[in-house]
Amino acid sequence: MSKREVHPLILADTSELDIPYSTFDILRPDLIPIFRLRILMARCDEGYLCEVCSQPVDPMTESDLYLRFIIGQVPAEKLTAEPERHIRCNPVQAQFIVDDDFEPVVVEGPFSKTELDADYVRQQEDLVTRGWKRLHEVAGSGLPVDKYSLPEFQKET
Repeated sequence: MSKREVHPLILADTSELDIPYSTFDILRPDLIPIFRLRILMARCDEGYLCEVCSQPVDPMTESDLYLRFIIGQVPAEKLTAEPERHIRCNPVQAQFIVDDDFEPVVVEGPFSKTELDADYVRQQEDLVTRGWKRLHEVAGSGLPVDKYSLPEFQKET
């Protein structure tokens, strides 16, 4: 196992494993390990892994994170810090996408759109569907990320 120092008190295992984890040993100042931390990482060729199903989120049109960014729920500075999911792995939000090209998602229980206020449901269907369509427009378009959002969520520059 090869290790490299990533901080004076943290050693990272840089061995080539066939699983997408990085291992970090947290050390006391006298270099005695306190605990080991394993973090699920994406391989460079995989992109980001879904926090729900652990599968790569690819293509971008399946990204719940970018959909949430486009509809103003995630600020640009949080894109690299927020967890990623497939759109369908976030069914409470996916149920609001109403488009012939998107197979409907049905949620049961108190968060089902059938249990929510009708005005709220209409607003969410409009917003999330427009965001989903925008996600398909911007994917592979070459636009800078700050131009992905729906117009009402784009910041003035």
